[in-house]
Amino acid sequence: MIIVALVIGFGFLAVSQIKQLNKLAEYFYEHPFPVSNAAAEFRSDIAQMRIHMLRLAQSTNPTHINRLVEDVAVNNANAKRQLILIQNGFLGDMSRVKKTSSILAEWESLRSKIIPLVHANNNKQAINLAVTQGSDIYGRISEHINYVSDFAHNKALQFEREAHVESRFMINNLFWIMSLIVSLVIATGVYVMRLLFRHNQKMEREAHFDALTGLLNRQQFYVLSEQAMKHADRYQDPLTAIVLDIDHFKKINDSYGHNVGDEVLRRLSDVLQKLLRKSDIICRWGGEEFVVLMPKVGQEEAFNIAHA
Repeated sequence: MIIVALVIGFGFLAVSQIKQLNKLAEYFYEHPFPVSNAAAEFRSDIAQMRIHMLRLAQSTNPTHINRLVEDVAVNNANAKRQLILIQNGFLGDMSRVKKTSSILAEWESLRSKIIPLVHANNNKQAINLAVTQGSDIYGRISEHINYVSDFAHNKALQFEREAHVESRFMINNLFWIMSLIVSLVIATGVYVMRLLFRHNQKMEREAHFDALTGLLNRQQFYVLSEQAMKHADRYQDPLTAIVLDIDHFKKINDSYGHNVGDEVLRRLSDVLQKLLRKSDIICRWGGEEFVVLMPKVGQEEAFNIAHA
């Protein structure tokens, strides 16, 4: 349950941080990224428009003049479109953007003065306007659009840093949570293995030993006695068995109850284990009957032990 809770908790945390990263990505693509591109396009359109205005002021060829007038109009329209994109996504001082728009209107006004002069072959005055007023307008509009571009660039760097911090935070959380989960899985595995080991020990003990007295049961006695007989036969050692029971045991159960009878069996088992050797095989055969198998003990010695 703990592991499941951790996985669920991590899932919620991961989703929350992924949403935060998505939000930063959306801000990046909705604000600094398009504004920076639009500012670059706007700067290019203004520069081309200035060049075309200077050429227009110098031109005397009607065909060339008409083409330059169209080029200036295209540059101006493009600059207006880029300015709208900047206005929609800019996060800085909007007064600078509005000022850029008003300066662009001054350039349109200048264009409307230069074109009639060129058509009237008054190129000298047209050139004078394009160089003096045009340079002044270009300088002021460049100053404002540079501010917009620099602000968008710095904002993009800020979003990048925040995204990096968020991603590192998410990676660190993932590392620690996964480490905790792995530790819990290992600890759970160790705990389960210990339970299984204890269970196997218990099952093995129940399969080999009598539950009441702790002595070997009949099945395990068969196994060990067969081994003992093979060993005695191989080395020609004596091997003696003693069979004993408790006299009037039924009367004890009937008179004092089975709990007392069980205690008598346990006491007798303790006595046998204390008196006999560790190499002797002691078995509760069933009920109040016991069997003792004594390796390297002859009949006479076994008789004396039985009557001790």
